[in-house]
Formats: sequence, C-alpha cells, structure tokens
Amino acid sequence: MSRSYACIISAEAKRDSKILTAVARQFAHSIEIIEDGILFDVSGLERLIGKPEQVAQKILAELKRNKVSGSVGRRRNASYGNAARTVQKPAYEQGR
Repeated sequence: MSRSYACIISAEAKRDSKILTAVARQFAHSIEIIEDGILFDVSGLERLIGKPEQVAQKILAELKRNKVSGSVGRRRNASYGNAARTVQKPAYEQGR
C-alpha cells in the first residue's frame, strides 16, 4: 500500500504551531513539524473521506474553523521539499 502525505504551509506557522498541530492530529497520528508548517501521513483517509482533493478540503475546513491561514499540499512520499512544491494556493488555500 502506498503512503500519502499532506503538508500544511502557513506564513504564521511559528505563531500558530499549536493550532496547526491540533488540526494535523485530527487527520494523522504521525506528524512532523517543519519550518513553515506541518507534514503528516494521511494514508487511508481516501477510504474514510474520499478523493485527495476532498481530504485537502476537509483539512482546509478545519483551518478555517480554527481561524488559521494556510495552504495544503499532498504527496506520495514524505520529502518536505516535494510536499511543499505541491502546494496549490489557488486550489487549496485558506486565508483568515
């Protein structure tokens, strides 16, 4: 089974780190705090939530509910650089 990862990138990651961590924990047990956000394993959520775009939209909804801005990217490997490059601001961005 292949792995799938999500990355929340936020300009205010340091300030909002507790909220970003709490949001990520709603979707994954394994998270990694990175310089400008959170990287976490979302493998299996497609069966529970739906297509990857739907998983991203659920994550964005939680960011909005918590009044935190950020963008969501997803990858098939855990490389932060690769995940960060997949952030699609127009498609998966939530502002305050």
